[in-house]
Amino acid sequence: MQDSELRLLVRDRLGIRIEPEMCKYVLRRAADSDQPLAVIGGDARTGVPRREILDPRALRQGIDRQEPS
Repeated sequence: MQDSELRLLVRDRLGIRIEPEMCKYVLRRAADSDQPLAVIGGDARTGVPRREILDPRALRQGIDRQEPS
């Protein structure tokens, strides 16, 4: 999964915009372990800071299940 794909997936599924640095962090952590990880970003509509917990296993499979737009 590439940075841009992850950013789109998180925005579409969770409604959170994440910065490139957070995206790289999530990709590194998801590749290294199966433990849940925190994603911090801004609400896609309002910009209010948000924090969500992601399951790396679902994240690795999520890009395959994404419906075409």
